[in-house]
Amino acid sequence: MVPAPSGPAFRDAVPLVDELPQRAARLLGGGDLHGYRELFAQVGAIGDVHARYWVGMQLVELGCKARAGAPSEALTALLEVSAAGALELLEREPSEPRLLERAGVLLSELGSLDAAEALLEAAGRLDPSLGGLADGLLGLAERRSRSGAGAAEDVVPPSAHPGRTADPGRTELSARALEIAARAQPAQGLRLSLCMIVRDEQEMLPRCLEAVAGAVEEIVIVDTGSRDRTIEIARSFGARVIERAWTGSFAQARNASFDAARGDWLIYLDADEVLVREDAALLRSLTGRTWREAFYLSETSYTGDADQGSAVAHDALRVFRNRPEYRFEGRLHEQIAHRLPGYLPERFEAVDVRVEHFGYLGAVREARQKSRRNIELLQLQLDEGDTTPFLRFNLGCEHASAGEQAAALEQFEQAWQALEGQADRDSHRFVPALLSRLVKALRLCDRLEDARTRVSQGLELFGDFTDLVFEQALIARALGEHERAIERCERCLEMGEAPRRYTATVGTGSYLPMLQLAELRQEQGDGAAAIEMLERCVSEYPRFLQARFLLATALYEAGLASAAEAQFRSVLERQPRSGRAQVALAETLLAQGRYEEAAAEAAKLDGDDPLAAAACRTELFARIGGGDFDGAQAALARAKGAGMADEELALFLGWEQLARTGETVTEPAGEVVPQLAVMLEALLRVQDFDAFETLLGLLERSPVEERERRELLAEMYMRRGFAASAAEEWMSVCRGEPDTRALVGLARVAAVRGMARETGEFAAAALARDPENEMAAGLLVQVGGDASSFHGPRR
Repeated sequence: MVPAPSGPAFRDAVPLVDELPQRAARLLGGGDLHGYRELFAQVGAIGDVHARYWVGMQLVELGCKARAGAPSEALTALLEVSAAGALELLEREPSEPRLLERAGVLLSELGSLDAAEALLEAAGRLDPSLGGLADGLLGLAERRSRSGAGAAEDVVPPSAHPGRTADPGRTELSARALEIAARAQPAQGLRLSLCMIVRDEQEMLPRCLEAVAGAVEEIVIVDTGSRDRTIEIARSFGARVIERAWTGSFAQARNASFDAARGDWLIYLDADEVLVREDAALLRSLTGRTWREAFYLSETSYTGDADQGSAVAHDALRVFRNRPEYRFEGRLHEQIAHRLPGYLPERFEAVDVRVEHFGYLGAVREARQKSRRNIELLQLQLDEGDTTPFLRFNLGCEHASAGEQAAALEQFEQAWQALEGQADRDSHRFVPALLSRLVKALRLCDRLEDARTRVSQGLELFGDFTDLVFEQALIARALGEHERAIERCERCLEMGEAPRRYTATVGTGSYLPMLQLAELRQEQGDGAAAIEMLERCVSEYPRFLQARFLLATALYEAGLASAAEAQFRSVLERQPRSGRAQVALAETLLAQGRYEEAAAEAAKLDGDDPLAAAACRTELFARIGGGDFDGAQAALARAKGAGMADEELALFLGWEQLARTGETVTEPAGEVVPQLAVMLEALLRVQDFDAFETLLGLLERSPVEERERRELLAEMYMRRGFAASAAEEWMSVCRGEPDTRALVGLARVAAVRGMARETGEFAAAALARDPENEMAAGLLVQVGGDASSFHGPRR
């Protein structure tokens, strides 16, 4: 016998909850079927609805289990009494799938096949996922087959009294069962109330309400002090708005909305949560499933920045019966699940009603300073004495969102240490998420071996949690174990996405390991394989914009600017406000020498965007390189407003003056010489030699010494395929005072041109000056000789 659950839900039901199953077990053990049957009448006296259901199911299950030890002459009577008890419970509430299924099995064994079939079909109609239904219906079909087509009701099973014929009692059970099966239908006409708490949500509230309004009969909104148009917007959707001062507790505000709701069911959402419109009808249909107490919706929380496409999927308990005992506790990340009958798993269902949550996007969180506010509220709750692992888990999550990894790790570790000693540790729904975030925090804090140990422990508990395998890949990569990282990424693809119940990161079984594989191949020098993997990722997961962005970047770096342009434009179609994509597109247009278009794209970025200075840099390059000097002046003003450093502003101003008049007094500071070199190489890339010669004038006015200036230019020429120009720079050095770098450079030029003898001579001369020079030694090996084979270059 299953022990009676403990907790507040059963306090009012004692002593019947404790006594009835115990008495049933004793009566069945003593063969007192009459006494056992009478217990079912007492179930209705139990006040708590869940305790009443639990006890009723216990009585039926005890009767079913007693079949195994019952003597054959008593079996039929036991089956009849157990079936009658189950039907009595169902007559009070017919829409109970598990009871219908058990009653169907009992009547099937009694040979009441039509009645059994009706009950099993009714159970399946209510809950198609109920286990045992298929076997039960298959068993019925086999019984009919053995008894002949169209067999009459009330056939006595072979194990019961041989020769006994159908009796009126069993016929009466069949009639009751058929009536109950007909009544076992989803409820009709129940109301669903949307409950919300808001404050200054005028930007996000309309989208939320537009999506859900058609699925609910009532909207109740508690406003905690809005100063914008939030209340006006809420009332435009027919919401009943309750204005309430903020008390620092989300639970109190939420409970106020529940207290005011009149619906039979409640759904609660935040303004940054949006129901997927196509799922509104399914949400509405849930109200008919009165055998459930609550539903988990499928929530996807988008994280990071809007253009990254990262997200976490989890089951969110958002819909439940409107009962006064179902109320929240906690200032933040308030909880209600412990108030529901968790000991009755059949009262809960995870459904495919989708909700998209945008409140964790980096831009949103930063604009509203949600992380800091949440940390303060959770810390206050901690100071008040709530040191539960769940609170520490939530506090760690907020620190992680704020980028405070050390603080996050401290909270995650304390949460896990507190749970390790609990017998029911693994039953907590947040434990898988805690483990994955603990591992991630350990990795980000460079405790890689600790992370590796913890992730192995996690996989022993949750072997199908793909997030943990993905963490293994990231840990291996951080340790330089590339082949191990590749193997773990491939394992993630084999496993697929983790179950939602784990609060899993979307993509760990699909596009995220693909991204890692592409980067690992790139690090191994296999750019073609990296591009191939990124193209596959974009093809299979077109909504994952980060892969498309990285594919565009890889194409750009491979010199395929036109193909990169198409990918960046695709990103911008989906994320028009992506500063990264806007600047990257402008740079891609620059790489094709399309100065006017590049300037126009760069100018689109808002001045307050974090990448505004980068956009101004690209625009200035395009304006000056394209000869648009008026546009360059306006761009210089914008660049100053965007915070571009004075030294860099002077660099662009000097180039503009040289390009417009041929003269300048600008002398670039040493700090901007690397930027100047990048600009020069960009002009070489598009073969704009006139602009290159003009900008070269600034390099000559810089504080870089002539020898270093020639080395810088020679390396630049070599990278861009202008070997003759590189040779000229290194020869100029050798005409003065040859050094190792110049000689190695000339050997490289000779090698590129296929001049083996000259390659060996220059390399040998370099080795004579620096015997440890690895590049010179490598070139010498390349041409099949050693230092003694060559005598240095001829003059």
